[in-house]
Amino acid sequence: MNSTIVTSALTAREPGSRALLFARTVPRLHAMISSAGWSHERANNYDWHGLRRGRSPWALIQVTLDGEGRLDCAGRAYTLRAGQAMLLHMPHDHRYWLPTGGEWRFFYLCLHGSQVLRIWRAVVDAIGPLVDLSDTSPLLQTAGRATLAVLDGQVTSPWQASRLAYDVATALGEMALPARRRGGQARRPPAIARAIDYAREHFHESIGATQLAEAANLSRAYFTRLFTASEGQPPGEFLTELRMQHAAERLRHEDRPVADVARACGYRDTSYFGRVFRRTFQASPRQFRHSGMY
Repeated sequence: MNSTIVTSALTAREPGSRALLFARTVPRLHAMISSAGWSHERANNYDWHGLRRGRSPWALIQVTLDGEGRLDCAGRAYTLRAGQAMLLHMPHDHRYWLPTGGEWRFFYLCLHGSQVLRIWRAVVDAIGPLVDLSDTSPLLQTAGRATLAVLDGQVTSPWQASRLAYDVATALGEMALPARRRGGQARRPPAIARAIDYAREHFHESIGATQLAEAANLSRAYFTRLFTASEGQPPGEFLTELRMQHAAERLRHEDRPVADVARACGYRDTSYFGRVFRRTFQASPRQFRHSGMY
């Protein structure tokens, strides 16, 4: 079902909403849809503030179909137009509303759970609370299908609600995080390409963002901004990820002691290497090597 069919199916019905109320599951689920709906707002009292909606944490995606809304968030003012998705989480200092005399048609999903909120906050931190969606956007299709499923009464168990919530959250994450997986070398600035080549050749040495900036022939501050915009992550994070990838490959294919692997990947402190590795793979280097998972 493509995006045009999804939105047509929504707007062909009367505006409405449906809440999903399930008893807590065992084990507890960490991504859930709590409600969904589509709305055609004309009243001037449509006005929501993110600090006046209770203390429980939850997330919202609201996709404008036509008309316009307004959003104030993090000191910036936005106009919400057709084809744009608003991404918010509560409680948070923001306000969105319908301007006097306007109309606004949109569909929305309310979600909760630690995994949803983790992705939501990361996306908003990276790209802001407003994103443009093409007609073929997987996020638009996924969110639209989930909304229809809820409104049609097809979501009858918490497991279904959780699966749909994960679908929406992962579609959002794949669209927005990280940009480096979408940009490709063709659009990479030459200075950043030089820095990445240097990192791949010298990751086993004691280098950091300063050395990468020097390889790019840029000041560290400007290099960091340019690198993050190009690759979707700061240079230090990129370097850590590069080292962890090489460490994982060595642990999979070599029997060398962990201390040797650490040194071969640029870490002189084996204990620190172990902490970084565990944070990355949720396992110690020895557990990773013997787990059989990889």
